[in-house]
Amino acid sequence: MITHHQPRPLTATRLVGVTQLTAVVGDIPPLPGAACKGQPTLFDLEPGADTAAIEAAAAVCRSCPALQACAEWVASTPPRRRPSGVVAGQLLPAPEPPPEPDTTTATGRATVFLTERLHDGPRLVADLITEAAAVGLTRGHLGEAARRLRVTRTRSQHRKFTWALSTPA
Repeated sequence: MITHHQPRPLTATRLVGVTQLTAVVGDIPPLPGAACKGQPTLFDLEPGADTAAIEAAAAVCRSCPALQACAEWVASTPPRRRPSGVVAGQLLPAPEPPPEPDTTTATGRATVFLTERLHDGPRLVADLITEAAAVGLTRGHLGEAARRLRVTRTRSQHRKFTWALSTPA
């Protein structure tokens, strides 16, 4: 099933913007005829769940007309973006959260700074540089943090650039 696991609670270190949420949900293929659709209690299982429940869900998957498309989708999805539970006939664990940035370094602080500033959407790079300088971060720190976060750089009108968080990997 594609929509099985319960989302992790939002915390100060795990802010999810509408853009990122839409990107994750937008990656789920329609999978017409999927046997798991509408049955989260059967498929939302964690490692350590009852073996009989896992086997029952896997058996439903193995007879599903969408199994091949589902398996291809799971195989093509980066590990951190895969759903947990029984998917494509196998029990998948919850993805590991991304590592926390090292805030003891300037680049680590810049990574946190950029994540906080970009979680609601794109921002002008010039504004980010000005705000960063006010808290003791240099343009170089921001550049390294942007590379670490794989921010998307877009040219807007009048040769101004914006940065946005790319979809989670």
